[in-house]
Amino acid sequence: MVHRAGELALVEYGCNEMLGSVRTDYISGHLLSLQIKEKQSHPNESLFQHAENNTRPVKTIGYLLDAQSINVRDLVTGTCTTFSHDASVDWLELNGCARLLLFRDKRRQLHLVDLRSHVRVIMLDFCTYVQWVPDSDVVVAQNRHKLCVWYNIQTPDQVTVHQIRGNIENIERVDGRTEVIVSETLSTASYLLDEALIQFGTALDACAYTSAVDILECLESSAEAEAMWKRLEEVSLAESNLATTQRCTAALGNVARTRYLRRLLSASNMQCISGPGNVRVCARCALLAGEDKRAEALALSQGHILDAIKMQQELHNFEQAVAIAVERRLPQAQAMRDDHFQYLLDSNQASKAAKLKECEGELTVAIQLYLSAGMPGRARQLLKQHDGRHSTALLERVAVELSTNGLYEHAGELYERMDQLQRAMDYYIKGTAFCKAVELARKTFPSKVVELQEMWGNHLIENNQVEMAINHFIEASASSKAIQAALGSKQWKKAEQLLDMLDSDAAAQYHAELALHYDEIGDAAAAERQYKLAKTPTKAVEMYVRQNRWNHAHRVAVSYMEAPEVHLLCISHAQKLESDGKLSEAEQIYLTVDEPDLAINMYKKERNFDAMIRLVGKYRCELLKETHQYLAQHLESEGHFHDAEHHYCEAGEWLSAVNMYRTSDLWQDAMRVAKLHGGVHASKRVAYAWAIALGGEAGARLLTKQGLIEPAIDYAMESGAFDHALDLAKTACPSKTPEVHLKHALLLEDEERFKEAEIAFIQAHKPREAIDMYIHQQAWSDALEVAKKHESSAAGDIYAAHARSEAAAGNHHHAEELFLLAGKPELALSMYRDASLWKQARLLADRHLPHLVPDVARQIENQHPTSKAEFLEVGRHLEHQEEWDNAVDVYLSAREGYVNSSDLEQIWNAAVVVARNHLSVAKQNAVLNQVAQLLCGIHRHESAAELYRVLGDLEKAINCSVEGKCWATARQLASGSLRHEVAVEEAHAAALRSAEDADGLMEHGDQDAVASVLLERKQWDRLWQLVEQKSIASVHRAVYAAEHIKHLLAKDDFRPILEVMKQRGMPHVSATATVYRRLISRLLGRSCDSEMRDFASWRALVQDFRDCLLGHTSPAMQDAGGHEETASDLHHLVMALHYFSVYLTCIAHQLKDIALKVAVTLLRYTGVIPVDKAFYQAGALAKELGHETLAFILLNHYIDVTEAMEETTPGTVDHSDFCGTCIPFPVDMPDEHYIQSEQDREDIRDWVLAICVDKSVSQQLPSRSQAVGTIYAGLYSSNSPTCIVTGYPVQPWEIVEISNVTANKGDWNHYVRVVKRCPWTNKEQVPSF
Repeated sequence: MVHRAGELALVEYGCNEMLGSVRTDYISGHLLSLQIKEKQSHPNESLFQHAENNTRPVKTIGYLLDAQSINVRDLVTGTCTTFSHDASVDWLELNGCARLLLFRDKRRQLHLVDLRSHVRVIMLDFCTYVQWVPDSDVVVAQNRHKLCVWYNIQTPDQVTVHQIRGNIENIERVDGRTEVIVSETLSTASYLLDEALIQFGTALDACAYTSAVDILECLESSAEAEAMWKRLEEVSLAESNLATTQRCTAALGNVARTRYLRRLLSASNMQCISGPGNVRVCARCALLAGEDKRAEALALSQGHILDAIKMQQELHNFEQAVAIAVERRLPQAQAMRDDHFQYLLDSNQASKAAKLKECEGELTVAIQLYLSAGMPGRARQLLKQHDGRHSTALLERVAVELSTNGLYEHAGELYERMDQLQRAMDYYIKGTAFCKAVELARKTFPSKVVELQEMWGNHLIENNQVEMAINHFIEASASSKAIQAALGSKQWKKAEQLLDMLDSDAAAQYHAELALHYDEIGDAAAAERQYKLAKTPTKAVEMYVRQNRWNHAHRVAVSYMEAPEVHLLCISHAQKLESDGKLSEAEQIYLTVDEPDLAINMYKKERNFDAMIRLVGKYRCELLKETHQYLAQHLESEGHFHDAEHHYCEAGEWLSAVNMYRTSDLWQDAMRVAKLHGGVHASKRVAYAWAIALGGEAGARLLTKQGLIEPAIDYAMESGAFDHALDLAKTACPSKTPEVHLKHALLLEDEERFKEAEIAFIQAHKPREAIDMYIHQQAWSDALEVAKKHESSAAGDIYAAHARSEAAAGNHHHAEELFLLAGKPELALSMYRDASLWKQARLLADRHLPHLVPDVARQIENQHPTSKAEFLEVGRHLEHQEEWDNAVDVYLSAREGYVNSSDLEQIWNAAVVVARNHLSVAKQNAVLNQVAQLLCGIHRHESAAELYRVLGDLEKAINCSVEGKCWATARQLASGSLRHEVAVEEAHAAALRSAEDADGLMEHGDQDAVASVLLERKQWDRLWQLVEQKSIASVHRAVYAAEHIKHLLAKDDFRPILEVMKQRGMPHVSATATVYRRLISRLLGRSCDSEMRDFASWRALVQDFRDCLLGHTSPAMQDAGGHEETASDLHHLVMALHYFSVYLTCIAHQLKDIALKVAVTLLRYTGVIPVDKAFYQAGALAKELGHETLAFILLNHYIDVTEAMEETTPGTVDHSDFCGTCIPFPVDMPDEHYIQSEQDREDIRDWVLAICVDKSVSQQLPSRSQAVGTIYAGLYSSNSPTCIVTGYPVQPWEIVEISNVTANKGDWNHYVRVVKRCPWTNKEQVPSF
């Protein structure tokens, strides 16, 4: 084989001409198979010496045209056979005689192809090895751990399987043994194949049937052996080898076939002709093979006519036997025909007899025979083929038989032929032969044509011939059915044309079907048009949404949907796009509906932070910094430091970025950020922190490298890290060591760690600083010890400082000793001078400073007294010298700056004594007047009043006593003078009021003043005790009660308020109307959680307040002070409280239908009850009881209110839904939510949005007239009486009047039957009938 340029040439040794050539690029040994044999032979030809014939030479090649196409070419005849496969072929091989082809594809599937019959069979899956056994048609293949052997390749389903534990390597056939070599894990194993079965196939190919029989006789009985006997039987029978065939049938146990073959073999032996040369034998073999025609042809070809007839008769082919006799013009042909006809009649084969008579031309007999055989259709066919004159009776009989057998159409034709037109019409209709019925009707029954057309259309529909029914429905003017048929047969354009004949309402459903079709095929414009005609534009919107054609969807939605629906649709579509990953489209929609927050959140979830920041900067710029900070922290937690740095810096928090890198030990990045955003100083601080982290010499080398060693030491000292600063100084800058020690010592001194500070001062070579520290701390012994060791010259300073300390403490003698030890007696003298210890000063000067003695003497003479003793001493000295004026002046010169105030009176009394004993009356009075004024100045009013009394100035004496609040003295001085007594008492009372002295006022008898004081001090118990004791007027009691309620109301303490109202009386409305409004608003304004925490006590409290305010003895209800407007307000508040109490009672007793009406009534009191609470309670109850329209309207408004509360924009709430109702708008927004859980409010919002798209739920309130008698009646004002139970209008036929109130009889009885009490008086009550 020679391959060049894609062409493979084949050259046979010993031949001068090329054997052949093919074009292929696949020349691998596994992809080429060439079989060249001059004749089929076997190495052991002695086994096949009895072979009957030899076949022609074999020269065939199999190769690949492409990876999936196999071509097999016979090089002798030039014929080609091509097979295409659906996978690449990786191995192929022909068998020895080139009749079979094995190939395997890339999927490891093994295929077998029979080149003669072109039959392809899949033999094995997961095939890892395959090969023909040499010189045989036996196939060996491997499937995982299975060795598969096909001894009879003609039966691929019969395979012999051996379990192996390795991979097949080769097949060896030597010395009559065939072994499969298998490579196992540690050894090689061989599996012996059945040589007899292998030789059988070879013998069969060589037509050595005798050898094949010998081989099979040696085998044990098995399925494989049986298949081989069967195969040998087929081949030998085809070759007319009767002996071999007989042996095979005997081996297979077919006794009848064996006997037949034996007789046939005996007959052939008698004629001395065997094999293919004996025609009779060949014919019998053909019969045995089931080839009747071939057997007949063989007999006739040799002129054995009688044998052929006999053979057909034996096979019961009597018609064929008669046909042979007629064809060969035998004289007994007519007798055979008559005998055969009689035989057919006798054997009840009337149909065959009729066929025989039909062939002979006897039509009437044939028709009757067909009828007797139950074949009226064949009889009608004869009548139709031979349209002659037949009797009416025959036609009638045929028609009856046709109708009996269900052939109504043919019966109708016969009746029409007999002019029985009505019966023909009936049978046409019954047989659904509408075409003939319509033709007949047009000619005879024109009025039935329309009906028949519709029936025809219905029939076609029933038989799924929908398209054909359209025109019939059109002819019948059944437009709806015609449209349905057009739709059913997918004739869309025709259906669209037919829709023009229907009105819009009737055509709507068909437009919807057309729209669905156009939607499915992608014709959006046509689908939109049909959706609009079907009055379902929302589906057109949904179609555009599915197609992501948002602009068209928005156009349709805006044109046909309301704004909330459009908004909801946009949001839902954007969320779907978001889930599909189409973020830009979702963003566009979110921004279109003004929901940038949703777009921001979308990008946040998808971690598209750049887009998120872009939107925040554009639409929420005030949150940009916080967003950067959040993203930075989030990215930092995930380890994305570079991105986190970007966001930190964008937020202006570059220090956080530095700290992030520091904590992650990324110091280079930390320094980079610090230097970029904080400058050189910031980078130095980071470098220092880095050095601290490194520690020791590594940190010092880093700082030295950065040129920051001294700044780092300074920064360490400033930060208090002195150990680190000292290490840095010792390592890299020794000159800074004393400075470090000094600053450390100063810090230790500040921290009062004095011993450590002393050591640090010494190490800093600053012992003087240590001494000063101890001096400052008055640790004199420690200071002296340091001085002795390190600074002896400082001892004097220590003694002097110690002396000053002792002097300051008053230890002048010890201080003097210390000054002398310090060698500084002049300081001791100064100490005595400063302390005015002149005697000690004179003694010190005499002993140690004699030169200063005169100066000390002069200072002593000029010294002013500075104490009580000195004043008295100097004054007595002057009295002793009779210098009375000077003595009085000395005494009067005493002031608080020199002497304590407690001693001044005694000194000044000494001046009074001297003046009264030794001075003139004028001077005496002047001295007494001066002393009295001085005494008033130091608050000695009683003594001063006595001096004024001595002077005879009663007015001043009384005023002085009053000024000093010496009331007993003042009363004593004023006794005998009515004017003075009254003045004293008035002054006393004014003082008590000013001091708010309730006890004093009580003693004084001023009850009003006492009450005012107690009211101001909030001493309620004492106030009410005073009121009870003194019988204060009711007007004042009401005022006090109002003030007490205000005080308790500030604490939200309702139970004490109730006690005050019950025990102390009700405040008058005219004066305290706002108190009632605040009280009831606060009472009814509690949140849901606080109400439900203790519902029973809460309901009881509301009930008690209601009973208190409705009490007939309550001043608040009996008298409004002549203010009608105020009284009306109070009535409004009380009714709000009443209905709320009824609402709570209904909830407690499961009267939810009445509770819903009361909740709707409470909407009128939203000025008293928080508006969100009122709408939530009514909406939630309506939702629970199935009033979805009412629930949607109320809860939708509740959502608007809560959003306005969160945005603090009450003016944005839309009240248009409640125009014309009695609900007051606008009202103040509450400060807190009634439903405090954000999740609960979100659930309500979701429900409202879900209901919003439900077209079955109306989204507007009924009108006033439509609301009468419904649950909506409570929303509208009415001239009818109001029910005391529900607050709804009461119709005249429903009125019941009990306890001076009006009620709806049904609601009243329902309430009283369950609660057992009157809703107005709260007394026991029974239903009214």
